[in-house]
Amino acid sequence: MGENYPTLGPMVDPTRGDRPHQIVKVRNTAEKQSHVVFDRNGRGITLEPGQTKDIDMLLEEVAHFQHERKPGRIREMMVQKGNVFTFEDTEAPPHPISIEGIPDIDIQAKPNNKQQPQKS
Repeated sequence: MGENYPTLGPMVDPTRGDRPHQIVKVRNTAEKQSHVVFDRNGRGITLEPGQTKDIDMLLEEVAHFQHERKPGRIREMMVQKGNVFTFEDTEAPPHPISIEGIPDIDIQAKPNNKQQPQKS
């Protein structure tokens, strides 16, 4: 564990290195689970629980992780009621990967992400 994964080989988009990127501080806030984050060249970087690393990431991927940590995101999730399992719209928990030291990058929510109505 804790090693870097090799480049994803032929699956990597050759334009990755040409797209906007920045070195950012990435923290795994999970208590027990490791996570792999890809740098701008498509190399997987393993973050152990609680670990922080400076990683050169594509800005679109930084924006994705920022979006996944915002409150009010609604996801359809399986819920158990007695012996019955159903799907319900539920507020999604924040993603354990945190991007630190950079302002939020504005991206549009993906079509499958429902946003909770803002309370006025």
